[in-house]
Amino acid sequence: MPDFPIHCLPPVAQEYAQAVADAVQVSPDMVAAGILPTIALCVQKKFRIEGKPDWLEPLNLYGMVVALPAERKSAVSDKLMRPIVHYESKCNALLRTEIDYYESKKNLLFKELKALEDKAVRGKSNVTLEELAEKRTQISTLEEVRPLRLWTDNATMEAIISLMADNDGRTAIISAEGGVFDIMSGRYTNGTDVEVYLKAHAGDAIRVDRKGRPSEYINSPAMSMLLFVQPVVLDGVMGNETFRGRGLAARFLYSIPSSRVGARTFETKRIPQEIEVEFNAMLEDLLKIPVPDEEHIIRLSPDAHKASADFFYWLEPQLKRELEGISDWAGKLHGAILRIAGVYHSILHGQEAPRTLVEAATMVNAITTGKYFLEHAKAAYRLMGADAQTQGARYILRQLEKDKPAALPRRDLYRMCRGRFKQMDEMIPALELLIEYGYIREVQPQRDGPGRKPDATVYVNPYTYGLNGQNCAS
Repeated sequence: MPDFPIHCLPPVAQEYAQAVADAVQVSPDMVAAGILPTIALCVQKKFRIEGKPDWLEPLNLYGMVVALPAERKSAVSDKLMRPIVHYESKCNALLRTEIDYYESKKNLLFKELKALEDKAVRGKSNVTLEELAEKRTQISTLEEVRPLRLWTDNATMEAIISLMADNDGRTAIISAEGGVFDIMSGRYTNGTDVEVYLKAHAGDAIRVDRKGRPSEYINSPAMSMLLFVQPVVLDGVMGNETFRGRGLAARFLYSIPSSRVGARTFETKRIPQEIEVEFNAMLEDLLKIPVPDEEHIIRLSPDAHKASADFFYWLEPQLKRELEGISDWAGKLHGAILRIAGVYHSILHGQEAPRTLVEAATMVNAITTGKYFLEHAKAAYRLMGADAQTQGARYILRQLEKDKPAALPRRDLYRMCRGRFKQMDEMIPALELLIEYGYIREVQPQRDGPGRKPDATVYVNPYTYGLNGQNCAS
């Protein structure tokens, strides 16, 4: 699989990604792929990018980095999130006095309301309904001050909704584990529920009414996710019919970095201070941008628009051919690329991003990055058997495993597999994949004369049964 095109990152992000990779001894992919959702966290709900008239994309991103244990996923996550945590803590320290004043004032007003209600009930004073209504108005109009919460590690769906409602409609989930998928699958509920995660990615309104609790309404939610997970978590995501069928799996940008385990060095250089300071300052500048009532619009230059249109015409024909097996994911790729372009543009121009057109070079870099994620998405879907071709190949191997034939006519193999394939032609792509990976080979006998074409013979590699089908197309 291709390496992350680190040269496509804006210079400050490029230098930091390489420096962290060298210091932690991981593939630069792991850091670079993680930087995108980290920056998205900083600019979501502040900017949108216009692909063309009537097509606006928010800038939040869902990213998933897949790596085995001991690949130092937590160390990379910590390097990316440390400046976010520092900024959040600094803001909340400055807000402490305002928060304390708000809480004290609110408690006092509630006590005053309770005292007036008690007097009115006992009839010991001339408390009027107007006085009670005035006191309630004072409580409802008291400007609420809450701590800044930019992200969470693990939270229930209800908690995520409340976090977004309390923080300008935005939040993020950053985790070096995959526990969020256990929550989605119903750890605390009776069934799988991904509605909030779908709406928060797209920016669709969320309205929640609960008995005994205030309603929560988020007009334009935005959530970013950055998850560092093991392959077994990816397997669960791809194998969950709801995750795949509702389109949750299609919303993630997948990165499967090459492993450096076994080739790492002990003595490593520290991240150069000037690079770390510059990267942290860039993040803080983006975080300081106020959240407007309506997101500011980032627009493309004519050349960037042409590059985007050219990509559309490159991608579209493949959705029914080469990319049909992952059409749910590939169908969202152009939108993801626009979001990436918006993130790159934000790094380059900060608060001035809406007043500066996206350059062609930025769009080309976003497209190149998107093609990287396309190849890794293919691998992610293929690795865990999510595409129809691979699922079919696995089914054939399971049927062969029952009797372990050394060879058989293709027609007999089809009869064994009619539980999945309605017609012989439907089985051909799966057979081609098994041939490509050496599990089987086909021999087509020559036709000696007129009449029906003789059936091909399928020979099974003896090692196939030893492998038990576990490595198919991985």
